[in-house]
Amino acid sequence: MRTLWKNGRGATYEIATRNGARGMLWRLSLAEMAGEVPFSVFPGLQRILTVVSGPGICLTGEDMAIEALPQQPVTFSGDVPLVGACADGPVRNLNLIFDPGQVAASVAPVAGCDFGRLRRDAGTLHAIHLLSGRLGLAQGVMLEAGDTALLDGDDAAPSASEDARGLLVAIHRMPGPAGSETGQEV
Repeated sequence: MRTLWKNGRGATYEIATRNGARGMLWRLSLAEMAGEVPFSVFPGLQRILTVVSGPGICLTGEDMAIEALPQQPVTFSGDVPLVGACADGPVRNLNLIFDPGQVAASVAPVAGCDFGRLRRDAGTLHAIHLLSGRLGLAQGVMLEAGDTALLDGDDAAPSASEDARGLLVAIHRMPGPAGSETGQEV
């Protein structure tokens, strides 16, 4: 579902989200933006942003600057008010927002035959965002460039074209004390 930003300078496509008793555990989305745009603040949450198309973004805030280059994940606190500037044209970003007190998460580039070597650990949810090529999944599902899929832990290893490149998202609930909500399904 496409949601326009309140400031009118971008849109978000939510891929998947999970909430817990204390609010958002994680959210995976794609966002489109152009020009100079203030980013939403997500208190207590961590963000991983990866430019999937376009020239990149310069994120600036008080006493900090982060250069988000294409296909290079950058991690930053959701507590910090930032402005994103994409001076050389519009960009599309894969965004993972998560509660670092309950979830360990990562985004990493993956290519070609490495798709077939993906290790899926119990209790970890994986998603693939395909940047180029084709990727075959279970039950004959075929991903094309721009597609994103959540992987079931029981799925067979994906089969990829030689030119396949993508981003592998891993989200793992951290174990918590007995009786807590952490350690449950991601």
